Amino acid sequence: MCYWFINNTILATSKYKLKIISKTDSHNYIISENYFSIYEENINQTFKKSVDESSFVSPNLSLYPNPATSTITLTGVSEGVSECEIYDVLGEKVMTIETRSNVSLQQIDVSALPPGVYFVKVGDLGQKFVKM
Repeated sequence: MCYWFINNTILATSKYKLKIISKTDSHNYIISENYFSIYEENINQTFKKSVDESSFVSPNLSLYPNPATSTITLTGVSEGVSECEIYDVLGEKVMTIETRSNVSLQQIDVSALPPGVYFVKVGDLGQKFVKM
């Protein structure tokens, strides 16, 4: 729903639905009431890519504790993988950590991250965790 405001005061009785567009659409919208035009605007918006969990989470990579508060431990990290990336739910990379070769357990300090849901990517493998 879209609410109308006059002088920063919401008009509680006025609600209008706007069309949801796909991430590649560009449309010209006319918002009207009783067939009289109130406002016309060409909307061009680039939407951020989101993370598709089903194609990201791998059973070969384990992570604990989950939920986490300060540190997560990764197991199943392949040899030759040099870095680990952490993404938020919007798909934005929030951390990059160098991994140690020939070590089966990788510990990562996540204490600086705000509470939320995150995805860890190590090479081609991924896993989800919750930061409390």
